[in-house]
Amino acid sequence: AIAEVKQKIQIPVIGNGDIRLVEDIQQMINHTHCDGVMIGRTAVSNPWIFSGLNRDQVSKDKIMTSFTRLIDLLQEFYGEELGLKLVRKYICHIMEPLNLNREQRTILFNCAQREILFSMLDQILPENSG
Repeated sequence: AIAEVKQKIQIPVIGNGDIRLVEDIQQMINHTHCDGVMIGRTAVSNPWIFSGLNRDQVSKDKIMTSFTRLIDLLQEFYGEELGLKLVRKYICHIMEPLNLNREQRTILFNCAQREILFSMLDQILPENSG
């Protein structure tokens, strides 16, 4: 449908849907000849896609640095307690490829202390991430 619309109108057309990997961006452009691509849910589970990286290409250090920055910003804006609670939804999405067991998910998603959260992330994330 995007390709059909692009052929019929003269204004820029933005393609969207099913962009999960960096390769999907070029495939969308090649297939539809759209002028750009919109990234939705993948932006939450793999914010590094905007740097041209698939989730499996992101190093443990980069993930930890990103989480630190995210928590800093959320706590600065919402306060310490609420900021830590809000980061849980991002952790859920970003950690999804690791297939955490029930105990790991419970500890991570109920963690009320920043230091414990970072310690858990450090233990859970494989050294060879990326």
